[in-house]
Amino acid sequence: MPDIPGIKMRRQTEALLCSQFVAENYPTARAYIQQYLGPLKDGKELAGLTVSEKLSIGTGRRRADAVLVLPLELICIESYIHVHLGKLSQLMTYLELIRSTPELAPYAKLPVKGILVGAQRDPILDQMAAKFGIEVVIFRPKWVVEYLASVAARHSRDRENVDLSSRD
Repeated sequence: MPDIPGIKMRRQTEALLCSQFVAENYPTARAYIQQYLGPLKDGKELAGLTVSEKLSIGTGRRRADAVLVLPLELICIESYIHVHLGKLSQLMTYLELIRSTPELAPYAKLPVKGILVGAQRDPILDQMAAKFGIEVVIFRPKWVVEYLASVAARHSRDRENVDLSSRD
């Protein structure tokens, strides 16, 4: 696609970051990328529909970047390029919705783990995630480093260190 002056091409950087992380770190896992989570509508509007038709109705549900099925656990992944504290609450919501997701019903007995995969470090995000048992992984393949170098400096640097445990 040719460059158009004054128009930036939208890049699906978070989806690419997540997909590459999964491919490199969990190559044998069953991966559901951009997985819809939560229950389907119930009631008369679903009566008589096939499973595929019911699932297509469920496209208004929340969507996790990835859900991985491993032999001993499920892993729900939310990714980010630029630090956003809201990603933690998104992931916590997804962890709650997994149990009510019909597509994941065969794995309902497995324990669920959350991982935030990001390109930038934020000490507050790290500390808050740790409080809720969520792992934060900084993943910077070469293209991410190049991408961060191309954006404004205020968007490309890690956040300053803050220690939440030192509060009175």
